[in-house]
Amino acid sequence: MARNILNCENMGPRYQKQRGVALITAIFLVAIVVTITSMMSLNQQVWIRQVQNMTDKSQATSVLQGAYLSAAALLAADAKLNDSDHLKELWATLPLGGEAEGGLYIGTASDAQSLFNLNNLVSGDKPSAPDIVVFRKLLTHVKLDENLVEAVIDWIDKDEKRRPNGGAEDTTYLGKQPVPYRTPNKLMESVQELRLIEGFSAPQNREGLNRLFEFVTVLPKRTAINVNTAPAVLINAILPNANDTVGKNIVKYRAKTPFESKKDFIGQLIKGQKAPKVEFDIKTSYFFIRVQTEFGRLSNRSIGLLYRPSKGKNTKLLWRSREPIIIDLNKENKNEKSTA
Repeated sequence: MARNILNCENMGPRYQKQRGVALITAIFLVAIVVTITSMMSLNQQVWIRQVQNMTDKSQATSVLQGAYLSAAALLAADAKLNDSDHLKELWATLPLGGEAEGGLYIGTASDAQSLFNLNNLVSGDKPSAPDIVVFRKLLTHVKLDENLVEAVIDWIDKDEKRRPNGGAEDTTYLGKQPVPYRTPNKLMESVQELRLIEGFSAPQNREGLNRLFEFVTVLPKRTAINVNTAPAVLINAILPNANDTVGKNIVKYRAKTPFESKKDFIGQLIKGQKAPKVEFDIKTSYFFIRVQTEFGRLSNRSIGLLYRPSKGKNTKLLWRSREPIIIDLNKENKNEKSTA
């Protein structure tokens, strides 16, 4: 009996050591299980979030298409009712918007022909002298060298002959670094091409270029300027020898009484003021449609060019460009705080 007791006493430290090892092992196993469970939970949350983002993106795409169709229908109906386009009409004053399947959308329309179409600088295969005069005035207004117009003409016209006083052809652009390029020698497809044209991207011209974007655009063919929607600066530019007050007075007048014909516009010119030599009108065929959608944490902005014939038939979207999708990671936290 004494021997057995002695043996047990001698085994005590060893037994306690084994218990310590078992305890550490158990803690280690529990830590592994907790880690695996946390990782599985995190992966599940990431998967759920990805699925939700994909659902929100799909909903936004569908609503985006619906918004463009709604804008097209509104403008087509307007063309059947009116022979002129002005800033007091529904398309200009009533934005499209509302809630849709748990999200929000808003769309606005603006007159693309209220701006100077850069493609008007070349008519057929030849430079358009009246349009060149207008663009020179716009360049001067934003404090850019008026001779920059020569480089734009060379960018569009089909020949390889460099125009004097600021022209630029392939020999100019093939020396660009780090990436050389050529002149397209065709109609411009985007107003952003100005950044590629010689002279416009110079550091001292960046501010002027940004201001110029307020008055110019690019449309797929020659277009008339809508004097019912054009800004005062552009109206001054299309009128020969007009002072700064002429455009402002016209804008002030049409705000109350939009022009119903080109004759009405001419009738409002001051005595001695000559009519524009460039094409102008009181109606429009091209409109910019801007749409913003918000679904969940995704915010999407898009712009498209819509073409509407004179009677509105076969109105169609010519192109659509999306800005990057914005994901607001803090939106859920904000919503939770507001709910609390």
